[in-house]
Amino acid sequence: MSYAIVCEGAVNWGSMLLLAVGGFLVTGAANALNQVLERDYDRLMPRTANRPVVTGRMSVSTAVLLAGLMALFGISMLSWFNPLTGFLGTLSLISYAFIYTPMKRSTPLAVVVGAVPGALPLIIGCVAYEGFISPTAWMLFGLQFLWQFPHFWAVAWLADEDYKKAGFYLLPSGNGEKDKTTGLLSFAFCLLLIGVQY
Repeated sequence: MSYAIVCEGAVNWGSMLLLAVGGFLVTGAANALNQVLERDYDRLMPRTANRPVVTGRMSVSTAVLLAGLMALFGISMLSWFNPLTGFLGTLSLISYAFIYTPMKRSTPLAVVVGAVPGALPLIIGCVAYEGFISPTAWMLFGLQFLWQFPHFWAVAWLADEDYKKAGFYLLPSGNGEKDKTTGLLSFAFCLLLIGVQY
């Protein structure tokens, strides 16, 4: 999306496809590693209990191998545009799988960390075309970064009991419980979204 925005209609569809596939593979690698690292917790939650690694349909070694291959090819595709695009793809993968994933069981601040790799694709798309991190890239990153808080807290609110079974306390209240803090902060982040556009 951000690639199409910054190229202002002069879309190179081959490059767009390469960017999409590269981003898809990096995302797949991050998700595969997440499922490997959280397999013991995923089996405790009904919505994740049927994942391939949890059920044994895929071995841990196979999942790690596939994650490695997806990361290799995905980051290589992103690096074809320029080194910065490849670096940002790598940063997204590492921050999601190895920082955000383990933090989810220790602090609600994991949501802040997870919002970074969640928003990096917007910068990656801009950098793939422009070759540097422009003000437009930062603006799109800011929109996506801020949007993730009300979005994720809504998901965490609905899945609160499920998350607690696995020891994930992701709501922003100090005690990890449902209270008005979540609504107030979600509203505040929605207001910040308006400010980012100007």
